[in-house]
Amino acid sequence: MVARWVRLGMVQFVPERWNTEGNSRRLLSILGETDPDSLDLIVTPECILDGYTAALAPNDPGTSWNERERWLMDCALDGSDQVLGDIGDEARRLGSYIVVGYTERLDERRAANSASVFNRDGDLVATYHKTHLQNHDLQFERGKSWTVVEADFGRFGVLICADRRWPESVRCQRLLGAEMLANPTYGMHKDLNLAMMRTRAFENNFFIAFTHPRQSLVTGPGGEVEVDVRDRNDTLVLHRLDLDRINLSHIRDRRTDLYRGCLQD
Repeated sequence: MVARWVRLGMVQFVPERWNTEGNSRRLLSILGETDPDSLDLIVTPECILDGYTAALAPNDPGTSWNERERWLMDCALDGSDQVLGDIGDEARRLGSYIVVGYTERLDERRAANSASVFNRDGDLVATYHKTHLQNHDLQFERGKSWTVVEADFGRFGVLICADRRWPESVRCQRLLGAEMLANPTYGMHKDLNLAMMRTRAFENNFFIAFTHPRQSLVTGPGGEVEVDVRDRNDTLVLHRLDLDRINLSHIRDRRTDLYRGCLQD
């Protein structure tokens, strides 16, 4: 069997909150050290461009956040912002897909916790909005659909941070044809997350690339840990994975006839 290799790069640095331009420069500096045509897919952490500033908001959804206007003005980006244009240009220079996490401006009053996908030509081809919101994430609008990208090397899904805590969200990516999952993240990491990501990869028999400011983690279709790099700043963690190692056993052998009655609200 011929291997289907994916050359993966995971961006790892702790961004500065509120400093979208500065964080963008750091990201582009890291990517600028990479040779063209050396990678297939690059994944950043969640909200890497503004430092996940929404985490400063009160956890009580009934409490107003006096910095919300500043957040929408200084942190939220839309498709016309040069910051995103520069990332698209870098995707084209590298000849690589890039998944970048950021705060997306939907209109003057609303924003989404987003991960956009640029293809090898630098075109923005997909944007995922985080679907599972809790606490300070309630500053964002809730995502309403899944994203699976048909890349030239295979199919990958996108989830953001806490979305991974619900087995159903990861399973939906697999059922939609994803062979690997890009998971930009900012919150929980280390050992509990390691156990969760091993389980999610094993129960879906595919790869997960978990990308956090302080941890780059890849878990494989057998639940194995392929990469676990922690607390290294301003770096691009590299890994090569073979999509032909995935299998369908946990999908094929499901008992959907027994599940249906339990999968209601």
